[in-house]
Amino acid sequence: MDEFHPMRHCSIIIPAYNESERISATLDKILFHVSKAQWSAEILVVDDGSQDQTAAIVKQYADDYPAVTLYRIPHRGKGYAVAYGMMRARYSHLLLSDADLPAPLSEANKLFACLQTGADIAIGSRWLDPRLQISRQPTFRRFLGRVFNLVVRAVLALTFVDTQCGFKLFTRSAAGQVFPRQQIDGWAFDAEVLFIAKRLGLATVEVPIETYHDGRSKVRPLQDGFHMLLETLAIRWRVAQGQYTTPRMIPGWSQTEASGRAAFSPLRIRPAFFAMSAAVILSLVIGLFATVGQVNNSRPHEGSRSLGKSSPGALVSSANFPDANDDDDDLSPDDATDGDSL
Repeated sequence: MDEFHPMRHCSIIIPAYNESERISATLDKILFHVSKAQWSAEILVVDDGSQDQTAAIVKQYADDYPAVTLYRIPHRGKGYAVAYGMMRARYSHLLLSDADLPAPLSEANKLFACLQTGADIAIGSRWLDPRLQISRQPTFRRFLGRVFNLVVRAVLALTFVDTQCGFKLFTRSAAGQVFPRQQIDGWAFDAEVLFIAKRLGLATVEVPIETYHDGRSKVRPLQDGFHMLLETLAIRWRVAQGQYTTPRMIPGWSQTEASGRAAFSPLRIRPAFFAMSAAVILSLVIGLFATVGQVNNSRPHEGSRSLGKSSPGALVSSANFPDANDDDDDLSPDDATDGDSL
């Protein structure tokens, strides 16, 4: 695809937690593309309380490249780090990228094209066209991702095939309406952001992009997956309580930007719907652990003979798997804390 010209003013937000092994390669690729494509861009890396050398590495890049800015905050989760960066972005278009750069930056042209035709948000998708995947996640990760996607569809009534891909583009107006309302600090923030956008009447387009999987992911499939299920259910509860109705006042955004162009009306939860959703999730979790248990029990014990029969629970299909300038001028990016943010 030819380079996209009209929208090259872009803030690139990268949340990072213990990414010393990957962040240098990511910044090198981004800086190379920004220079080659002649973007007017800023690169905001939000260090989410890393315990390794992530902050030191990014600090060196910030010293060498004016486009790179480091923000250091106490560890609260990826969702919080993303919102923190979004609140401090200066340009008209805000691109979210995971620290492993899950897609070549040239794929952002597809997202820019959607915004040019009227979309407010464009999200990259690994599963609209799986043939574009250069490398895939392990089968177990894909299975858990499919489960989570089904839960998102059932509970939040979202129709996206892939809500979790770490490659999303927002107009400044859309970001100003969505992120001040964000409540989730953890991994499920993607689904929450897209749900808020839908309730605000923002146009979101899912775009198939070329992606690759880095096996050094920080996601713990079972533990983090369970928390994501709970966080997804909590979104419905927050809507019923009206917690998304009024934006939080966060430094970096004006009252107009955060007000929202459409009324965000609280949605009443029917008890039967909530109970059904909880039952579906519980059944999925029980089925998952039962499947894992059958796989383990089917393995021959030490000193016993294998009968050569496969365990029915060991067969799992992996096909079609979806898985501003900052107004707080007294804040130094390197010394940023959570007290002046969300």
